[in-house]
Amino acid sequence: MLPILLSSSDTTPGARAVQTRLYRAAGGEKRLLMALRMSEDMRRIAEAGIRFHNPAATDAEVRVALARMYLGKELFQRVFGPAAQLARR
Repeated sequence: MLPILLSSSDTTPGARAVQTRLYRAAGGEKRLLMALRMSEDMRRIAEAGIRFHNPAATDAEVRVALARMYLGKELFQRVFGPAAQLARR
């Protein structure tokens, strides 16, 4: 089993031990659901940040910005082509 790395500076070692024990005790399905929920939460936070910095962005422009953020510049250009750079604000 891979170790769970928790490096939050606001978590005490005792609380971290309890959290690790709970994660390990959770079944695979529950851990998967937790991971999916955290991933969706992070996507929403990233989207909110894009909208905050680009209030006039359309939904399509936000999706392009998210793709650029997730893929990185090089892979984004390979997937979407150089024309997609026109959507950059």
